[in-house]
Amino acid sequence: MKSNFSHAVFTAIITLIVSFPLLGLNLVTGGTSMSIEGAGPTTWMYIGAAVAIVFFFQLFRDQFTGLFSHIPKPSFNTGYQSLEPAKKAKLENWFTFAIILIALVWPFMVSRGSIDLATLVLIYVMLGLGLNIVVGLAGLLD
Repeated sequence: MKSNFSHAVFTAIITLIVSFPLLGLNLVTGGTSMSIEGAGPTTWMYIGAAVAIVFFFQLFRDQFTGLFSHIPKPSFNTGYQSLEPAKKAKLENWFTFAIILIALVWPFMVSRGSIDLATLVLIYVMLGLGLNIVVGLAGLLD
C-alpha cells in the first residue's frame, strides 16, 4: 500500500485536472459575449467522488486484483478468426457501412456542443496520427 501511495496521488491529480475543465466549467453566452461560470455543487460533488474513487482504487489496487485472481481468464476467441476470407471481407464491409451510416446520422441527433467536442477529438486524433508518422515511421525527431 505504501508503494502505491504516490501513484494514487498522481492519478487522482490527473483525474482532477482532466475532469475540472470538462465538468467544472460552463461557457455561458450572453448576447455577443461569452463568459465562463463554475458548475453547481452537485457537479463538484461528482468530481470529488471521481477523484476519491480513483485515489482509493489505485491505493488498494493490489488487494482489488487479488480478489479476482481465482477467476479464470476468459478466452476472447469470437469465431471471427475462423471465418473464410470471403465471409470475413463481407462482414468487414457491412461493419464499415454501419459505421459510415452512424457517422452520417449522428450529427443530426445530438446537440451542437457534442458536435464541437467530437470535432476537437477528431482534430487531436489527426494530430496524433501525423506526429506518429513524422516521429515514428520517418524517425524525424528534430
